[in-house]
Amino acid sequence: MKIAVACDNNQISAHFGHCRQYLIANCADNKVVSHEYVTAPKHEPGVLPRFLHELGVNLVIVGGIGSKAVDLFNQRNIDVITGCSGDCLANVNTYLEGCLLSTNSMCAGHDHDENHQCSH
Repeated sequence: MKIAVACDNNQISAHFGHCRQYLIANCADNKVVSHEYVTAPKHEPGVLPRFLHELGVNLVIVGGIGSKAVDLFNQRNIDVITGCSGDCLANVNTYLEGCLLSTNSMCAGHDHDENHQCSH
């Protein structure tokens, strides 16, 4: 399993589409076997689901994200856990322990500018 976490300075980014990089964790037997940081591509609608799908990601862990983006990930068989915060790798380990729950909070009024309103 491959898990991607939207992060800034090893902390989960408040908004998925505006993060600087992704932690990509390769997991097996409920443990992280390796991880790397990948620079995020430019934020444009539909780019990130395709980018992470091409990396083989099965799950993304995020702070906030728009419902349309979640739908695009789900269409590529990538699950999304929302409403997370804190250390990126710690969240991956919490997920692997079966203790990380999604809040299902979505950004509302997402118009691709810095003034959108988020409900997370």
